[in-house]
Amino acid sequence: GSFLEGAMVHGVFHGDLHGGNVLVCHDGRYGILDYGIVGRLSPRERRAFASMMAGIVTGDVEAQVIAMQEMGALPADADPAAIAAEVPHLPFFDLRMPTAAEIAEMMKGMVQTLLRLQFRLPKLLVLLAKNLIFLDDTIARYAPGFDLATEAGTAFQKMAVTTPTTDRSRDSTPLPEVC
Repeated sequence: GSFLEGAMVHGVFHGDLHGGNVLVCHDGRYGILDYGIVGRLSPRERRAFASMMAGIVTGDVEAQVIAMQEMGALPADADPAAIAAEVPHLPFFDLRMPTAAEIAEMMKGMVQTLLRLQFRLPKLLVLLAKNLIFLDDTIARYAPGFDLATEAGTAFQKMAVTTPTTDRSRDSTPLPEVC
């Protein structure tokens, strides 16, 4: 919740979540350490990311492509419908989590297709995706009944149609002590 709220509501998020940067206290509180990498999202980037994630949840590949185009991953003159017709088989357009073997097998074709489409991966999208993968893995390990995709799906659908009202991406408010 806090990661998504920071990124999608306030426009700022920790850019390097991993086990060494998370502190869990005995009373259940947690803290995030090492803010050496911080991502900042403009209201437009937040809306585009939420639209992309909502498209993933609903299976709307064209909405995902349009959102990626808005984030600068595809040329402005690209045809989202034509691209959507080519990419529904790519793993990041599919809500299910492929196995490591499936990912390895798909990588060659995926990279070739994306290069042909002039796709370029925005740094912020990489940081957000990396963090969501970490969160999904961590939640699966410590709260196996919790489904991050389902829980976040509704939130992303709501976020996709609303404009964030606050922009704290340049806020210098100090973080509270955690433990």
